[in-house]
Amino acid sequence: MGLNISQEQKQIISVAMKQSLYVLSLPVQDLQEYLNDLSAENPLIDLDETYGRLPVEFSTVTQVDNDFSGALFQTWYASGDRDDEPRERCENAPAAEESFTEHLHAQLDQDSAIPKKYLPICHFLVESLNRRGYLDDSIEVLAEIMGVPLDDAVQALYAVQSLTPTGVGARSLQECLILQLAEGRNFNAYTLSIIKNHLPLLAKNQIHAIAQQLGIGDSAAQVWCDAVRALNPIPSRGFHTPTENYCVIPDAYVVFEGEKAVVNYNDASLPRVRINQEYCRLLRESPDKEATKYLQRILRQAERTKQDLDYRETTLVSVIDYIIRRQYAYLKGTERTPALLTVNEVAQALERHPSTISRAVKDKYISCEGRTIPLRELFHTPVNSAVSVSRPAVKKQLKYLVDGEDPAAPLSDERLRALLLDAGIDISRRTVAAYREELGIPRASVRRRRP
Repeated sequence: MGLNISQEQKQIISVAMKQSLYVLSLPVQDLQEYLNDLSAENPLIDLDETYGRLPVEFSTVTQVDNDFSGALFQTWYASGDRDDEPRERCENAPAAEESFTEHLHAQLDQDSAIPKKYLPICHFLVESLNRRGYLDDSIEVLAEIMGVPLDDAVQALYAVQSLTPTGVGARSLQECLILQLAEGRNFNAYTLSIIKNHLPLLAKNQIHAIAQQLGIGDSAAQVWCDAVRALNPIPSRGFHTPTENYCVIPDAYVVFEGEKAVVNYNDASLPRVRINQEYCRLLRESPDKEATKYLQRILRQAERTKQDLDYRETTLVSVIDYIIRRQYAYLKGTERTPALLTVNEVAQALERHPSTISRAVKDKYISCEGRTIPLRELFHTPVNSAVSVSRPAVKKQLKYLVDGEDPAAPLSDERLRALLLDAGIDISRRTVAAYREELGIPRASVRRRRP
Protein backbone atom coordinates (compact mmCIF):
# COMPACT_ATOMS: atom_id res chain seq x y z
CA MET A 1 0.00 0.00 0.00
CA GLY A 2 1.48 3.33 -1.05
CA LEU A 3 0.89 6.68 0.46
CA ASN A 4 0.16 9.51 -1.96
CA ILE A 5 0.58 13.00 -0.61
CA SER A 6 -0.45 15.87 -2.83
CA GLN A 7 -0.54 19.58 -2.18
CA GLU A 8 -3.42 21.57 -3.60
CA GLN A 9 -4.08 25.28 -3.25
CA LYS A 10 -7.71 26.18 -2.69
CA GLN A 11 -9.40 29.43 -1.84
CA ILE A 12 -11.76 29.06 1.11
CA ILE A 13 -14.14 32.00 0.80
CA SER A 14 -15.88 33.27 3.94
CA VAL A 15 -19.11 35.24 3.87
CA ALA A 16 -17.14 38.44 4.55
CA MET A 17 -14.69 37.70 1.73
CA LYS A 18 -17.55 36.98 -0.67
CA GLN A 19 -18.95 40.41 0.13
CA SER A 20 -15.54 42.01 -0.46
CA LEU A 21 -15.23 40.25 -3.80
CA TYR A 22 -18.72 41.37 -4.73
CA VAL A 23 -17.81 45.00 -4.07
CA LEU A 24 -14.58 44.49 -6.02
CA SER A 25 -16.51 43.18 -9.02
CA LEU A 26 -18.81 46.20 -9.27
CA PRO A 27 -18.04 48.91 -11.84
CA VAL A 28 -18.20 52.50 -10.61
CA GLN A 29 -21.80 53.16 -11.63
CA ASP A 30 -23.10 49.99 -9.95
CA LEU A 31 -21.01 50.66 -6.86
CA GLN A 32 -22.54 54.12 -6.58
CA GLU A 33 -26.05 52.60 -6.61
CA TYR A 34 -25.00 49.89 -4.14
CA LEU A 35 -23.71 52.44 -1.63
CA ASN A 36 -26.79 54.61 -1.98
CA ASP A 37 -29.06 51.62 -1.32
CA LEU A 38 -26.92 50.56 1.64
CA SER A 39 -27.07 54.06 3.12
CA ALA A 40 -30.86 54.03 2.85
CA GLU A 41 -31.04 50.72 4.74
CA ASN A 42 -28.39 51.40 7.39
CA PRO A 43 -28.83 54.59 9.47
CA LEU A 44 -25.19 54.45 10.62
CA ILE A 45 -23.87 54.89 7.09
CA ASP A 46 -23.52 58.51 5.98
CA LEU A 47 -22.41 59.40 2.48
CA ASP A 48 -20.61 62.73 2.11
CA GLU A 49 -21.71 65.45 -0.28
CA THR A 50 -18.65 65.31 -2.57
CA TYR A 51 -20.20 62.34 -4.33
CA GLY A 52 -19.97 62.51 -8.09
CA ARG A 53 -17.32 65.22 -8.29
CA LEU A 54 -14.69 64.18 -10.80
CA PRO A 55 -11.12 65.40 -11.26
CA VAL A 56 -10.25 67.30 -14.42
CA GLU A 57 -9.24 64.09 -16.17
CA PHE A 58 -12.79 62.79 -15.78
CA SER A 59 -14.70 65.99 -16.39
CA THR A 60 -16.08 64.48 -19.58
CA VAL A 61 -17.32 60.93 -19.32
CA THR A 62 -16.14 59.11 -22.40
CA GLN A 63 -18.19 56.82 -24.61
CA VAL A 64 -16.38 53.61 -25.34
CA ASP A 65 -17.01 50.26 -26.93
CA ASN A 66 -17.41 47.96 -23.96
CA ASP A 67 -16.07 44.74 -25.41
CA PHE A 68 -12.60 44.64 -26.83
CA SER A 69 -11.81 41.44 -28.66
CA GLY A 70 -9.04 41.08 -31.14
CA ALA A 71 -8.11 44.70 -31.82
CA LEU A 72 -5.27 43.48 -34.01
CA PHE A 73 -7.59 41.79 -36.52
CA GLN A 74 -10.00 44.68 -36.19
CA THR A 75 -7.21 47.07 -37.26
CA TRP A 76 -7.19 45.44 -40.67
CA TYR A 77 -10.95 44.93 -40.74
CA ALA A 78 -11.71 48.59 -40.10
CA SER A 79 -9.46 49.62 -42.99
CA GLY A 80 -11.71 47.94 -45.53
CA ASP A 81 -15.20 48.64 -46.75
CA ARG A 82 -17.76 46.96 -44.49
CA ASP A 83 -20.02 46.59 -47.53
CA ASP A 84 -17.49 44.21 -49.07
CA GLU A 85 -18.17 41.46 -46.52
CA PRO A 86 -18.91 38.04 -48.07
CA ARG A 87 -22.48 37.89 -49.35
CA GLU A 88 -23.32 34.70 -47.50
CA ARG A 89 -22.56 36.39 -44.20
CA CYS A 90 -25.11 39.10 -44.94
CA GLU A 91 -27.71 36.63 -46.20
CA ASN A 92 -27.44 34.62 -42.99
CA ALA A 93 -27.86 37.67 -40.77
CA PRO A 94 -30.49 37.16 -38.05
CA ALA A 95 -33.69 39.10 -37.65
CA ALA A 96 -32.92 42.55 -36.30
CA GLU A 97 -35.19 42.15 -33.29
CA GLU A 98 -33.46 38.99 -32.01
CA SER A 99 -30.56 39.64 -29.66
CA PHE A 100 -27.36 37.66 -29.80
CA THR A 101 -27.92 36.19 -26.33
CA GLU A 102 -31.51 35.20 -27.12
CA HIS A 103 -30.31 33.48 -30.29
CA LEU A 104 -27.82 31.36 -28.32
CA HIS A 105 -30.24 30.47 -25.51
CA ALA A 106 -32.82 29.36 -28.09
CA GLN A 107 -30.30 27.03 -29.72
CA LEU A 108 -29.39 25.47 -26.39
CA ASP A 109 -33.04 24.82 -25.56
CA GLN A 110 -33.61 23.18 -28.94
CA ASP A 111 -30.45 21.04 -29.04
CA SER A 112 -31.43 17.60 -27.78
CA ALA A 113 -27.84 16.35 -28.19
CA ILE A 114 -26.60 18.36 -25.20
CA PRO A 115 -26.87 16.34 -21.96
CA LYS A 116 -29.33 17.93 -19.53
CA LYS A 117 -26.73 18.23 -16.78
CA TYR A 118 -24.70 20.59 -18.96
CA LEU A 119 -27.58 22.89 -19.97
CA PRO A 120 -27.55 25.15 -16.87
CA ILE A 121 -23.79 25.54 -17.27
CA CYS A 122 -24.19 26.34 -20.97
CA HIS A 123 -26.78 29.02 -20.22
CA PHE A 124 -24.48 30.52 -17.58
CA LEU A 125 -21.60 30.60 -20.08
CA VAL A 126 -23.80 32.33 -22.66
CA GLU A 127 -24.62 35.01 -20.09
CA SER A 128 -20.88 35.36 -19.39
CA LEU A 129 -20.01 36.22 -23.01
CA ASN A 130 -19.03 39.76 -23.82
CA ARG A 131 -20.84 41.84 -26.42
CA ARG A 132 -18.69 40.45 -29.24
CA GLY A 133 -19.40 36.84 -28.29
CA TYR A 134 -16.09 36.04 -26.60
CA LEU A 135 -15.60 34.42 -23.20
CA ASP A 136 -13.37 36.77 -21.22
CA ASP A 137 -13.16 34.83 -17.96
CA SER A 138 -11.13 31.65 -17.82
CA ILE A 139 -13.14 28.45 -17.72
CA GLU A 140 -11.39 27.53 -14.44
CA VAL A 141 -12.63 30.71 -12.77
CA LEU A 142 -16.16 30.28 -14.13
CA ALA A 143 -16.28 26.66 -12.96
CA GLU A 144 -15.34 27.83 -9.47
CA ILE A 145 -17.97 30.58 -9.51
CA MET A 146 -20.65 28.10 -10.62
CA GLY A 147 -19.45 25.46 -8.18
CA VAL A 148 -19.25 22.73 -10.83
CA PRO A 149 -16.44 20.33 -11.77
CA LEU A 150 -13.97 21.78 -14.26
CA ASP A 151 -14.56 18.88 -16.67
CA ASP A 152 -18.29 19.68 -16.77
CA ALA A 153 -17.58 23.35 -17.45
CA VAL A 154 -15.19 22.42 -20.27
CA GLN A 155 -17.75 20.10 -21.87
CA ALA A 156 -20.39 22.84 -21.60
CA LEU A 157 -18.00 25.29 -23.26
CA TYR A 158 -17.54 22.85 -26.15
CA ALA A 159 -21.32 22.76 -26.50
CA VAL A 160 -21.52 26.56 -26.57
CA GLN A 161 -18.74 26.67 -29.17
CA SER A 162 -20.76 24.32 -31.37
CA LEU A 163 -23.55 26.92 -31.66
CA THR A 164 -23.98 29.37 -34.48
CA PRO A 165 -22.58 31.78 -35.45
CA THR A 166 -19.35 29.82 -35.47
CA GLY A 167 -16.73 31.36 -33.24
CA VAL A 168 -19.05 32.09 -30.34
CA GLY A 169 -17.56 31.22 -26.96
CA ALA A 170 -13.98 31.68 -28.15
CA ARG A 171 -11.49 32.84 -25.55
CA SER A 172 -9.31 34.75 -27.97
CA LEU A 173 -9.38 36.17 -31.46
CA GLN A 174 -7.25 33.27 -32.66
CA GLU A 175 -9.60 30.65 -31.25
CA CYS A 176 -12.58 32.45 -32.80
CA LEU A 177 -10.96 32.36 -36.24
CA ILE A 178 -9.81 28.75 -35.91
CA LEU A 179 -13.30 27.57 -34.98
CA GLN A 180 -14.55 29.09 -38.23
CA LEU A 181 -11.59 27.85 -40.23
CA ALA A 182 -12.27 24.28 -39.14
CA GLU A 183 -15.60 24.29 -40.95
CA GLY A 184 -14.23 24.97 -44.42
CA ARG A 185 -11.79 23.86 -47.06
CA ASN A 186 -9.07 26.32 -46.04
CA PHE A 187 -8.16 24.61 -42.78
CA ASN A 188 -4.48 23.71 -43.23
CA ALA A 189 -1.07 24.27 -41.73
CA TYR A 190 -0.62 27.60 -43.52
CA THR A 191 -3.87 29.28 -42.48
CA LEU A 192 -3.46 27.87 -38.97
CA SER A 193 0.07 29.30 -38.75
CA ILE A 194 -1.09 32.70 -40.02
CA ILE A 195 -3.72 32.87 -37.28
CA LYS A 196 -1.44 31.59 -34.55
CA ASN A 197 1.76 33.42 -35.40
CA HIS A 198 1.38 36.05 -38.10
CA LEU A 199 -1.69 38.20 -37.42
CA PRO A 200 0.51 41.26 -36.69
CA LEU A 201 2.07 40.91 -40.15
CA LEU A 202 -1.35 40.33 -41.70
CA ALA A 203 -2.64 43.53 -40.07
CA LYS A 204 0.20 45.39 -41.80
CA ASN A 205 -0.48 43.54 -45.09
CA GLN A 206 3.08 42.25 -45.14
CA ILE A 207 2.33 39.26 -47.34
CA HIS A 208 5.93 38.80 -48.48
CA ALA A 209 7.16 38.53 -44.89
CA ILE A 210 4.45 35.96 -44.13
CA ALA A 211 5.40 34.00 -47.26
CA GLN A 212 9.03 33.89 -46.16
CA GLN A 213 8.15 32.63 -42.70
CA LEU A 214 5.78 30.02 -44.13
CA GLY A 215 8.32 28.94 -46.74
CA ILE A 216 5.93 29.43 -49.68
CA GLY A 217 5.57 31.83 -52.58
CA ASP A 218 3.94 35.24 -52.32
CA SER A 219 0.95 34.24 -54.45
CA ALA A 220 0.22 31.19 -52.31
CA ALA A 221 0.61 33.26 -49.14
CA GLN A 222 -1.84 35.79 -50.56
CA VAL A 223 -4.43 33.05 -51.06
CA TRP A 224 -4.14 31.83 -47.47
CA CYS A 225 -4.09 35.37 -46.06
CA ASP A 226 -7.26 36.18 -47.99
CA ALA A 227 -8.86 33.04 -46.54
CA VAL A 228 -8.10 34.26 -43.02
CA ARG A 229 -9.30 37.76 -43.81
CA ALA A 230 -12.64 36.35 -44.98
CA LEU A 231 -13.36 35.11 -41.44
CA ASN A 232 -15.52 37.06 -38.99
CA PRO A 233 -13.66 38.32 -35.90
CA ILE A 234 -16.90 39.38 -34.17
CA PRO A 235 -19.45 36.53 -33.88
CA SER A 236 -22.20 38.82 -32.61
CA ARG A 237 -22.05 41.10 -35.65
CA GLY A 238 -25.46 41.51 -37.27
CA PHE A 239 -27.49 40.84 -34.13
CA HIS A 240 -29.58 43.43 -32.40
CA THR A 241 -27.92 45.10 -29.44
CA PRO A 242 -29.61 47.71 -27.24
CA THR A 243 -26.80 50.21 -27.79
CA GLU A 244 -23.39 50.13 -29.35
CA ASN A 245 -21.85 52.66 -26.99
CA TYR A 246 -22.59 53.81 -23.51
CA CYS A 247 -21.03 56.03 -20.90
CA VAL A 248 -18.58 54.68 -18.38
CA ILE A 249 -16.59 56.18 -15.52
CA PRO A 250 -12.98 54.96 -15.32
CA ASP A 251 -11.80 53.40 -12.08
CA ALA A 252 -8.37 54.99 -12.37
CA TYR A 253 -6.42 57.34 -14.53
CA VAL A 254 -2.84 56.69 -15.61
CA VAL A 255 -0.28 59.44 -16.02
CA PHE A 256 3.12 58.88 -17.64
CA GLU A 257 5.96 60.69 -15.90
CA GLY A 258 9.05 60.09 -17.98
CA GLU A 259 9.53 56.31 -18.13
CA LYS A 260 7.22 55.73 -15.18
CA ALA A 261 3.46 55.23 -15.15
CA VAL A 262 1.54 56.50 -12.12
CA VAL A 263 -1.87 55.00 -11.28
CA ASN A 264 -4.35 57.35 -9.59
CA TYR A 265 -7.45 55.70 -8.16
CA ASN A 266 -10.66 57.54 -9.02
CA ASP A 267 -12.05 57.78 -5.50
CA ALA A 268 -13.63 61.15 -6.36
CA SER A 269 -16.38 59.37 -8.28
CA LEU A 270 -17.48 57.47 -5.17
CA PRO A 271 -19.07 58.86 -2.02
CA ARG A 272 -17.01 58.58 1.13
CA VAL A 273 -18.57 56.33 3.73
CA ARG A 274 -18.74 57.71 7.27
CA ILE A 275 -20.25 56.20 10.39
CA ASN A 276 -22.84 58.40 12.09
CA GLN A 277 -21.33 58.74 15.58
CA GLU A 278 -24.29 60.64 17.02
CA TYR A 279 -26.66 57.84 16.14
CA CYS A 280 -24.21 55.34 17.59
CA ARG A 281 -24.18 57.27 20.89
CA LEU A 282 -27.98 57.32 21.10
CA LEU A 283 -28.24 53.59 20.54
CA ARG A 284 -25.46 52.81 23.04
CA GLU A 285 -27.32 54.74 25.73
CA SER A 286 -30.56 52.91 25.04
CA PRO A 287 -31.54 50.35 27.73
CA ASP A 288 -33.28 48.26 25.09
CA LYS A 289 -31.30 45.04 24.49
CA GLU A 290 -32.84 44.57 21.07
CA ALA A 291 -31.70 48.06 20.13
CA THR A 292 -28.18 47.17 21.27
CA LYS A 293 -28.15 44.01 19.16
CA TYR A 294 -29.44 46.00 16.21
CA LEU A 295 -26.68 48.57 16.71
CA GLN A 296 -24.01 45.91 16.81
CA ARG A 297 -25.28 44.35 13.58
CA ILE A 298 -25.52 47.53 11.55
CA LEU A 299 -22.24 48.82 12.98
CA ARG A 300 -20.47 45.67 11.78
CA GLN A 301 -22.06 46.18 8.38
CA ALA A 302 -20.92 49.81 8.21
CA GLU A 303 -17.36 48.99 9.26
CA ARG A 304 -17.29 46.06 6.84
CA THR A 305 -18.39 48.34 4.02
CA LYS A 306 -15.50 50.71 4.67
CA GLN A 307 -13.11 47.75 4.69
CA ASP A 308 -14.61 46.44 1.44
CA LEU A 309 -14.04 49.80 -0.24
CA ASP A 310 -10.45 49.90 1.01
CA TYR A 311 -9.92 46.35 -0.27
CA ARG A 312 -11.37 47.32 -3.64
CA GLU A 313 -9.04 50.31 -3.93
CA THR A 314 -5.84 48.52 -2.92
CA THR A 315 -6.63 45.52 -5.12
CA LEU A 316 -7.52 47.59 -8.18
CA VAL A 317 -4.48 49.84 -7.83
CA SER A 318 -2.10 46.88 -7.51
CA VAL A 319 -3.72 45.04 -10.44
CA ILE A 320 -3.79 48.11 -12.68
CA ASP A 321 -0.22 49.02 -11.75
CA TYR A 322 1.02 45.56 -12.73
CA ILE A 323 -0.96 45.56 -15.99
CA ILE A 324 0.30 49.04 -16.92
CA ARG A 325 3.92 48.06 -16.30
CA ARG A 326 3.49 44.97 -18.50
CA GLN A 327 1.71 46.90 -21.27
CA TYR A 328 3.75 50.11 -21.07
CA ALA A 329 5.00 49.90 -24.67
CA TYR A 330 1.50 49.21 -26.03
CA LEU A 331 -0.05 52.11 -24.13
CA LYS A 332 2.73 54.46 -25.22
CA GLY A 333 2.16 53.43 -28.84
CA THR A 334 5.57 51.88 -29.48
CA GLU A 335 3.96 48.44 -29.88
CA ARG A 336 0.85 47.76 -31.98
CA THR A 337 -0.47 44.94 -29.81
CA PRO A 338 -0.50 44.15 -26.09
CA ALA A 339 2.20 41.89 -24.69
CA LEU A 340 1.18 38.36 -23.78
CA LEU A 341 -0.65 38.61 -20.46
CA THR A 342 -3.08 36.29 -18.72
CA VAL A 343 -5.19 36.41 -15.57
CA ASN A 344 -3.09 33.61 -14.09
CA GLU A 345 0.12 35.57 -14.60
CA VAL A 346 -1.26 38.59 -12.76
CA ALA A 347 -2.61 36.35 -10.00
CA GLN A 348 0.76 34.66 -9.48
CA ALA A 349 2.67 37.95 -9.55
CA LEU A 350 0.39 39.58 -6.97
CA GLU A 351 -0.15 36.38 -4.97
CA ARG A 352 -3.90 36.55 -5.46
CA HIS A 353 -6.40 33.96 -6.61
CA PRO A 354 -7.28 34.07 -10.34
CA SER A 355 -10.96 34.60 -9.50
CA THR A 356 -9.99 37.75 -7.57
CA ILE A 357 -8.10 39.13 -10.58
CA SER A 358 -10.99 38.20 -12.86
CA ARG A 359 -13.42 40.16 -10.69
CA ALA A 360 -11.02 43.09 -10.46
CA VAL A 361 -10.77 43.59 -14.24
CA LYS A 362 -14.35 42.76 -15.20
CA ASP A 363 -16.17 45.87 -16.49
CA LYS A 364 -13.35 48.12 -15.26
CA TYR A 365 -11.79 50.96 -17.24
CA ILE A 366 -8.80 53.28 -17.05
CA SER A 367 -8.26 56.70 -18.55
CA CYS A 368 -4.87 56.84 -20.25
CA GLU A 369 -3.41 59.28 -22.78
CA GLY A 370 -6.84 60.68 -23.58
CA ARG A 371 -8.39 57.24 -24.11
CA THR A 372 -10.83 55.28 -21.98
CA ILE A 373 -9.62 51.68 -22.12
CA PRO A 374 -11.28 48.49 -20.84
CA LEU A 375 -8.81 46.56 -18.68
CA ARG A 376 -9.76 43.45 -20.66
CA GLU A 377 -8.14 45.02 -23.72
CA LEU A 378 -4.79 44.78 -21.99
CA PHE A 379 -4.93 41.00 -21.68
CA HIS A 380 -3.49 39.07 -24.59
CA THR A 381 -3.65 35.27 -24.30
CA PRO A 382 -0.98 33.15 -26.00
CA VAL A 383 -2.18 30.59 -28.50
CA ASN A 384 -1.38 26.90 -28.34
CA SER A 385 -2.98 23.90 -29.95
CA ALA A 386 -4.35 22.54 -26.69
CA VAL A 387 -6.46 25.63 -26.18
CA SER A 388 -7.08 27.15 -29.59
CA VAL A 389 -7.90 23.99 -31.52
CA SER A 390 -10.73 22.83 -29.32
CA ARG A 391 -12.66 19.59 -29.60
CA PRO A 392 -15.49 21.10 -31.70
CA ALA A 393 -12.94 22.48 -34.17
CA VAL A 394 -11.14 19.16 -34.49
CA LYS A 395 -14.38 17.21 -34.91
CA LYS A 396 -15.64 19.61 -37.57
CA GLN A 397 -12.41 19.23 -39.53
CA LEU A 398 -12.51 15.46 -39.09
CA LYS A 399 -16.03 15.36 -40.53
CA TYR A 400 -14.93 17.58 -43.40
CA LEU A 401 -12.08 15.17 -44.25
CA VAL A 402 -14.38 12.16 -44.20
CA ASP A 403 -17.05 13.91 -46.28
CA GLY A 404 -14.43 14.64 -48.95
CA GLU A 405 -12.79 11.21 -49.08
CA ASP A 406 -12.88 8.79 -51.98
CA PRO A 407 -15.67 6.27 -51.19
CA ALA A 408 -13.65 3.54 -52.87
CA ALA A 409 -10.62 4.27 -50.66
CA PRO A 410 -11.86 5.78 -47.38
CA LEU A 411 -9.40 7.32 -44.96
CA SER A 412 -8.20 5.14 -42.11
CA ASP A 413 -7.89 6.54 -38.60
CA GLU A 414 -4.10 6.66 -39.04
CA ARG A 415 -4.44 8.54 -42.32
CA LEU A 416 -6.90 10.96 -40.70
CA ARG A 417 -4.41 11.50 -37.88
CA ALA A 418 -1.68 12.29 -40.40
CA LEU A 419 -3.86 14.76 -42.31
CA LEU A 420 -4.81 16.54 -39.09
CA LEU A 421 -1.12 16.68 -38.14
CA ASP A 422 -0.38 18.33 -41.50
CA ALA A 423 -2.91 20.99 -40.50
CA GLY A 424 -1.15 21.55 -37.17
CA ILE A 425 -3.38 19.36 -34.99
CA ASP A 426 -1.38 16.77 -33.09
CA ILE A 427 -3.71 14.13 -31.64
CA SER A 428 -3.38 10.38 -31.30
CA ARG A 429 -4.98 7.77 -33.52
CA ARG A 430 -7.00 6.62 -30.53
CA THR A 431 -8.40 10.16 -30.13
CA VAL A 432 -9.24 10.25 -33.84
CA ALA A 433 -11.17 7.00 -33.44
CA ALA A 434 -13.00 8.36 -30.38
CA TYR A 435 -14.01 11.58 -32.17
CA ARG A 436 -15.07 9.59 -35.25
CA GLU A 437 -17.33 7.41 -33.12
CA GLU A 438 -18.80 10.47 -31.38
CA LEU A 439 -19.69 11.82 -34.83
CA GLY A 440 -21.39 8.53 -35.70
CA ILE A 441 -18.89 7.83 -38.49
CA PRO A 442 -18.15 4.10 -38.95
CA ARG A 443 -14.60 2.83 -39.45
CA ALA A 444 -13.00 2.88 -42.91
CA SER A 445 -13.76 -0.75 -43.77
CA VAL A 446 -17.48 -0.13 -43.27
CA ARG A 447 -17.41 3.14 -45.24
CA ARG A 448 -15.77 1.55 -48.30
CA ARG A 449 -17.97 1.51 -51.39
CA ARG A 450 -17.13 -0.83 -54.24
CA PRO A 451 -17.05 0.85 -57.69
